[in-house]
Amino acid sequence: LADGTRLVTTEQHTLLQIPLSGRLATIAGYAETDEDAEKDEDEEEAEIGNMIGGFLDARGTRARFHGPNGITVDRAGSVVVVDNGNHALRTVSKAGAVVSTLAGNGEAGSADGQGTDATFNDPFDVVLAANGD
Repeated sequence: LADGTRLVTTEQHTLLQIPLSGRLATIAGYAETDEDAEKDEDEEEAEIGNMIGGFLDARGTRARFHGPNGITVDRAGSVVVVDNGNHALRTVSKAGAVVSTLAGNGEAGSADGQGTDATFNDPFDVVLAANGD
């Protein structure tokens, strides 16, 4: 980011920020263990090792990702995250770290469309055009 903060995705299904001060913070996502998942069976889940990813739009650590990969920042300062395991593009708002699904619906596919009508098959990275789109 412009202030030197770095954003990274993790195998624990989270998006972290590392400011120049070096104080690591989770800004979105949360990785449940198998034991945690038994307590909340309403959420769609997929197991990776002992950590469980999910697909849930929410604020901060209430949101769930499944294998986030590529990230970029749009003109408005929102973070765009490739959610590989959910076959989706997700955004994390600059204010409040609210996670929303931009495109894809959690199902693998290759259909053009807008929002959840678009489908992807294991997307890995995202880039913005020179004009910021």
